Amino acid sequence: MFGNIIFLRPKVTAIRLIIALTILQLIISLLSDGFMLSHAESMWHYIGRNWLRHGMVPYSGGVDNKSPMIFLIFGISDKLFGVNFWFPRLVGTICQSIGLYYAYKITMRIAGPVSAMLSIIIYGLSLLWHVTGNKYTAHTETYEVTFTLISIYKFLTAKNKKDLFYSGLFSGSALMFRYSALFGTLVILLYAFKLKTKSALYIYLGFIAAIGGFTLFIIFSGINFHDFFIYSFADNFVPGSITNHNLLWKAQRFVEVFFNSELVLFYPALAGYLFLKRENNFLGLWLLSEFIGISIIGLFSYEHLKDMLPALSIINAIVFAHLIENYKIPAKVITLVISLCFFPKLLEPFIALKKLFVSKSLFTPGAYGLDESSKKQLGYWIKANTTEKDYVLITGFGAQVQAYSERISPSIYFNNTSTTLAKKQFFNDILKTKTTMIVMPIEQSDNLVDADIKKFVTAKIEKDYQFVKTYSGYNIFVLKPK
Repeated sequence: MFGNIIFLRPKVTAIRLIIALTILQLIISLLSDGFMLSHAESMWHYIGRNWLRHGMVPYSGGVDNKSPMIFLIFGISDKLFGVNFWFPRLVGTICQSIGLYYAYKITMRIAGPVSAMLSIIIYGLSLLWHVTGNKYTAHTETYEVTFTLISIYKFLTAKNKKDLFYSGLFSGSALMFRYSALFGTLVILLYAFKLKTKSALYIYLGFIAAIGGFTLFIIFSGINFHDFFIYSFADNFVPGSITNHNLLWKAQRFVEVFFNSELVLFYPALAGYLFLKRENNFLGLWLLSEFIGISIIGLFSYEHLKDMLPALSIINAIVFAHLIENYKIPAKVITLVISLCFFPKLLEPFIALKKLFVSKSLFTPGAYGLDESSKKQLGYWIKANTTEKDYVLITGFGAQVQAYSERISPSIYFNNTSTTLAKKQFFNDILKTKTTMIVMPIEQSDNLVDADIKKFVTAKIEKDYQFVKTYSGYNIFVLKPK
């Protein structure tokens, strides 16, 4: 497929190759999840919509542990096109392709054109794997990694103080999307110590400028700093939080992700890299730092692995280029083997297309106990049977229903709540807000609602609400007329 690329004009061919990979990425990202928002995307869309449509700033109009920047992107998407999944993924794919281009430029700077071209193939194809969150281009990792790549390129090619300032600026910009970006940019900040004091200062000034700009953005947006710290950071490391898993769970996830996935394709060349002569070990430290960051978080989510892909891909590209240049292995053979091995299993787009023509039961089990598309249909039903002023409570993992209903939850915790702080806030919100409709998963999905929350909501239903119907795997209750 890519056998002759090394013999063509590098820059022109690189752009063409990136375009081809971008098209593949769009096929995967747009033909998935039943042509609808994923669970996480629904949360961000809901918060972003409340922000730009209703003036409810993040953490006051809905809670998730992400940066306001991702809520803003989804809010703009809603402002322009209403409830949709394609615009954020399109923007994310373009951003990811920009990162791919800068990975190519970094490799060109470090190791030359052969390695650079191979890095596009390896990095571009590995981004399309299921284990690296292929379809979720709209996630925060996409923006974090792209800004980190630009920052590293600016650092490695800096000719003046302005370039160093921009390097720090993009490092800080990456941090605006994800705190874990610190592990990627940490290598730059550490290597800055090797520079002259005044030169290094410009990197730190750029970094501070980005953080300062983000701080001003939060201030002028009206976001409460206390809420920002608690909900986006502190409450994510307590019992009941998303990171609260035991060591056995983490060990199983680690083995599944790093040894039972396509990631093993990286390991032979990674081992070979240890024996290559190198002027410095920038790439090794970069990869190690990203690995430490992923391990500290401990979730080993597919999307988190995007942080490691650039360093892994560049290292592999350098090793394969070494085989071509020093052992006279034909470039066509190497590129063909890489392409065949790294090419993703493109099953989901075909399955998604099939779903367009095959009817499905609304009670088919899905990722969160119910079929994803049935949640979308329930959201539409709620929208048609309520007014925009009505508050609608959807218990459990109901973010998709909430997003497609275009209705506001009576609680800032509109999705499953597990921490002590979250439950306390949830109970207070429900008690003080007049809720028109309550929607709860049926018995087969009982585990989607924590026992204490179910008991609390059930008591409220028995007192003030009446049953309407069961739809899409949920029981629906409305406020009793007075």
